[in-house]
Amino acid sequence: MSENKQTKKKETVEPTYKLEQFAQNARKLFSVPPEVVIGALSGVNKAEFTKVEVEQKVQQFMKRKVK
Repeated sequence: MSENKQTKKKETVEPTYKLEQFAQNARKLFSVPPEVVIGALSGVNKAEFTKVEVEQKVQQFMKRKVK
């Protein structure tokens, strides 16, 4: 019976958006300028991202030490 309950749970699929959409809304979504979002995602070979992915990348980018 526990298997039946587990199979009924639906996995939530987060919507994905293009880099340009996140850059345009960077100030609203992450309180950073668009350049930060672009820099945080540079070198990532994906066409679309979830909000959670971008948020994590932006946080990592902001915590990097400047060389």
